Amino acid sequence: MSAHRIQRLLEARNLEEVPADDAEVAAIWAAALREWSDASVAGLSVAGAYTHVYQAAFRAATAVVRSAGYRPRGAVGGHHYVTFYAASALGDAELQRSADAMQNVRGGRHTALYGDEEELDEDDLTGARRNATALLDAVHRRIVSTRPSLAKRLAPPPRP
Repeated sequence: MSAHRIQRLLEARNLEEVPADDAEVAAIWAAALREWSDASVAGLSVAGAYTHVYQAAFRAATAVVRSAGYRPRGAVGGHHYVTFYAASALGDAELQRSADAMQNVRGGRHTALYGDEEELDEDDLTGARRNATALLDAVHRRIVSTRPSLAKRLAPPPRP
């Protein structure tokens, strides 16, 4: 865990301490898994699938941040940046690597939502899926290890 990252976010008022109960964390995790499932709907464009993969990772990152008792606030650079940055500070090296990698996927999300759909290709989607899969695995491990009461409530992360 990287306490100095969390402390910097708290001091900048980009993050606040707000406890979350198990039901909230479980609901956010379930939403992440729904987004992942939605990314695999037949006939979806690359941009559409990319957006769902990204949202799955963002919701998973939100789940681990909330499970630790923090809530992102509106921030310069956006709450998505803050959420992934905070998530990267809350676990082991794998959670840090995967959350930091999702910062790079954020640019693709922007392209998927606002840019020319032709700018994203299958390789971009494959990379996003790989990064999101690593994040979902790391988040699930972290939440179950820090909140054992959720072990039976959280469905396992998806397998690619």
